[in-house]
Amino acid sequence: MLSLLATHSPEELNVVLVEAVGGTAFADFQDAPHVSALITDLAGDPELVDRLHDALSGRSTTGRPGSTRSARAPCGSTANCA
Repeated sequence: MLSLLATHSPEELNVVLVEAVGGTAFADFQDAPHVSALITDLAGDPELVDRLHDALSGRSTTGRPGSTRSARAPCGSTANCA
């Protein structure tokens, strides 16, 4: 992750960090301008897992010419959005 952040601008690279349990693995990266969202503790929230899946599935056209989809991930009660 650090290598990607160091070699790409936020305009070139945008990430959503996802942790199923905990919330500490990506803590050092959460304030990076490349990070759209840090989503944690998915194991305890099946509805948020479904929303995340839907959002990521819909992002398959993001960045392609003519795309109008948002690059932001959904935020739930267990998500910390940047």
